[in-house]
Amino acid sequence: MRRVLSRRPALLPGAPIRGREVEALSEVLRAVKLTGAVTSWGLALAASRLRSGSATLARIAEAVGYESEVAFNRAFKRAFGVPPARWRRGDGVTASNPPR
Repeated sequence: MRRVLSRRPALLPGAPIRGREVEALSEVLRAVKLTGAVTSWGLALAASRLRSGSATLARIAEAVGYESEVAFNRAFKRAFGVPPARWRRGDGVTASNPPR
């Protein structure tokens, strides 16, 4: 296992990367960064709505682009360290224990 982890990753082992392939890879990586930024923005908006409004979790999840409340709960907990319902109540979120 250690040997596998120490090897340098390669896109296509043994294959040279040509100009067009580099451009395509660059576009994919930009899209991944943009997707991450949009996700972060949506979760920050959801966090604000959870604290300031009375909309249901399902409605907030849908408003920020999640098709299921379960997926929203997982993503929110991954980003903030607490589930959305707990965030709404303010439980466990203090200056000494801020969201991630």
